[in-house]
Amino acid sequence: MTDTMLDNRKVKVATRINVEADRIKTVQLQLNVLRNRGILVDLSVSGTGMFTRTATWAEIGIQADEADPRFTRFSRGQKYLIPEDQIKRLRSVETRMRQWLDRLSYDVTGFRPYRWLLFTAYDAWIGKWNECKAELESVKSNILSHYD
Repeated sequence: MTDTMLDNRKVKVATRINVEADRIKTVQLQLNVLRNRGILVDLSVSGTGMFTRTATWAEIGIQADEADPRFTRFSRGQKYLIPEDQIKRLRSVETRMRQWLDRLSYDVTGFRPYRWLLFTAYDAWIGKWNECKAELESVKSNILSHYD
């Protein structure tokens, strides 16, 4: 993009948002460096919250009555649909998956929710990812085998 085109764009943006054109700054992204040195990873781990629900007032022993001060002062909290230790194991694996990616990758402005992972870190990341994925499958099969 030429300087004239860039200046014209700044003037258009400044007019549109009602600020001075010299307050508009440009950011140059070196996309070629990002492409040649790494990949973007979007970690999607979902469904781990499906085993918790909000308890009803009756389940915690309070009649749902507007006149009862407990009704407005207390929260209903959560109930577990499966044993708590299994939920904790699920959350632990999910957290480790996210933390491992965060440890080895970078947050690049403009690419959220993707994380940028260097090719040199890929082998370490995929090794730990496969371990965590196997553990997640083990936890899931354990939940299914003990579910009534």
